[in-house]
Amino acid sequence: FNTFFMFIQVAIVVASLISSPTRLILLLFYLYSSAFVFSQKNKAIFLVHSTGTSLFSEGKVLDYLKIYNTTNTTDFQITTRAFPNTPWPWENYPYDYWKLWVDNSCDKNDLAIECLPSITSGYDLVIFKHCYPGAGIVPDTKRPDITSKIKSLENYKLQYRALRDLMDQMPDKKFMVWTLVPLHRLATNAAAAARSNEFVNWVKTTWLKEDNKQHPNIYIFDFYSLAAELNENPISGQQYCLKYDYEGSHTANDSHPNAMANQNIGPLFAQAVINALSETRVDNISIKSQLGNSLGFNVFPNPYQDKITIEFDKLPKEGAIIEIRNSTGQLLLKRRILKNRSEWSLSNYSSNIYYITMINSSRKITKKLVKGF
Repeated sequence: FNTFFMFIQVAIVVASLISSPTRLILLLFYLYSSAFVFSQKNKAIFLVHSTGTSLFSEGKVLDYLKIYNTTNTTDFQITTRAFPNTPWPWENYPYDYWKLWVDNSCDKNDLAIECLPSITSGYDLVIFKHCYPGAGIVPDTKRPDITSKIKSLENYKLQYRALRDLMDQMPDKKFMVWTLVPLHRLATNAAAAARSNEFVNWVKTTWLKEDNKQHPNIYIFDFYSLAAELNENPISGQQYCLKYDYEGSHTANDSHPNAMANQNIGPLFAQAVINALSETRVDNISIKSQLGNSLGFNVFPNPYQDKITIEFDKLPKEGAIIEIRNSTGQLLLKRRILKNRSEWSLSNYSSNIYYITMINSSRKITKKLVKGF
């Protein structure tokens, strides 16, 4: 509803610039087409194996979406599917997605190995990932081969480029790629862990920019940076491996992130899905309709657990005042911020509903915050 209302405003502005005989026809057509398009843009499918399944359930992704939909009068939906599955090996690494979707080993009539264009026929956003063995990256041979199962940087990059080109062929659909799931420190070594970090950085900084083209329908959920130990000399654990606190065991090498990891990351993933589904691009301009980014002010996750992140598209030099009030209007916190992104803790407050207001020299915006879980 919020997205549709925003586009009504855009349409009115556009129509006002056109001569009267044309204006009404254009406006009616625009509103009709917008209503149809936005009514469809709400379904995501998450292709999972064990790591994704655990995050989805323990991270309470569906609960988050339910609260968000109720609070914002939206209807975002996400379903999961074990993929790829028998008759394919239980593997989902860059090679496997390349082999299935690009090299056409898929079958549009088999949900376990379905082709990507076929999957998108029922969903607006397709999310895929690699389970933790994908982070076991071996040294390059200097002979990159897109058809190779060898988990090397050189092969991964070729396979990712081919997947990127395939997704480019479906510009009316959206895709979200997870960065790698880090390995347990007892399941890898420093060199391999460093290579996993190198690949993640390539995906985040280079993959969608190296060809000097725009890829507006491809999103990246950076699971790796949320789950991996990035400090060079951590108190516990090992750099570029699964965080010590996220290990299921400190003595066994099972790399599945534990319940704490899933509970912390699950809401962030759910919000990323909402962001992708609600984002619209007009002439390559990004408009995050559900989160208010058209006004330059974003708060997430919402609903939240203990912490929120406040983000601005571009904060003025003088900064902005942030106020947080409870449901009765009592002022709980007031602070001037000067950074585009900051994290705030609400763990000391016991209410379930708050209102956060941003005030600067040109505007005042208030958003509702809901405590979830």
